Amino acid sequence: MNADALYVRGLCLYYQGNVDKAFQHFQQVLKLAPDHDKARHVYKKAKLLTTKKQEGNEKFRCGLWQSAYDLYTEALNIDSHNIFTNSKLYCNRANVSTKLKKLDEAIEDCTKAIALDNNYQKAFHRRAKCYMETEKYEEAVRDYEAILKRDTTHDRHCNATEEDKKQEEIKFKECGEAYSVLSDSHKKECYDNGQDLDGGGCGMDIDPDTIFRSFFGGAGGFPFSDFEAPSSGGHGYHYGHPPGGHGGFPGYAFNFQNI
Repeated sequence: MNADALYVRGLCLYYQGNVDKAFQHFQQVLKLAPDHDKARHVYKKAKLLTTKKQEGNEKFRCGLWQSAYDLYTEALNIDSHNIFTNSKLYCNRANVSTKLKKLDEAIEDCTKAIALDNNYQKAFHRRAKCYMETEKYEEAVRDYEAILKRDTTHDRHCNATEEDKKQEEIKFKECGEAYSVLSDSHKKECYDNGQDLDGGGCGMDIDPDTIFRSFFGGAGGFPFSDFEAPSSGGHGYHYGHPPGGHGGFPGYAFNFQNI
């Protein structure tokens, strides 16, 4: 068995984020060729990176936010080429920053995570939540749209588990909050003027549960593509595929209009 070939394969696994299998390959390389300096160096670096990440996770579980932040930062300085692990580290550090009430830093780290891995859903979702908390609703909507665009690559109607549905419910509630601001002229004015959206007549009108039920199909069995709720209050909702529909969700149209 060729030690160099095993080393190259281990290196690929390592940079793809498959650390356990990468370790097995490096260990096998060093058994075959104890003086293989490249394998020894990468193996040592990979073990250090994994250890720091795990230590950061443990500190986070214990509620030691600053220690977790520092360990994630140390881990990020170990191997700049491991983009998938570093993407997770940035997202983890962003989570710590939210605990430390440093939302701007959290947004920045989520952005770095996405720059390294544009398909990292958790980073999009975490950044969207930070945008919501900092009242940057337009940015939040863009991130939720990005999440939904990626979600349409599989059939959530048929394959969604109960846990999946719970996560989708959270997403749609948050997205409904963002759209309730951007689609209501009064709330938009409150937002633009820096007023509290939870008071002074700026509360949320849209029921995000309706969005969720229509997406997965409610008790009445309405399919998402055909569901249309009557406009009887402050807003009308339309879901489907009408030409010129807006809302930006790929494959669907969301139409929030003042009545």
